[in-house]
Amino acid sequence: MRARAEIVFPNNIKDLRLQRKMTQAQVGRMMDPPVGESAVSKMESGERRLTNLQLADLAAILRCQPD
Repeated sequence: MRARAEIVFPNNIKDLRLQRKMTQAQVGRMMDPPVGESAVSKMESGERRLTNLQLADLAAILRCQPD
């Protein structure tokens, strides 16, 4: 069973990003299509809902499971 910190949910995105020593801007640039720093901030806070493709993209960027 995977540890909870390895699952992408809005409340885990920031923790996972910080564990990887990445900025919001870096994560945004790595997404396909790229998004701005403010969009990543909204994803982290839960203000912006993620599509399944964005969720899979974030999981790949943050090297975790998209559960």
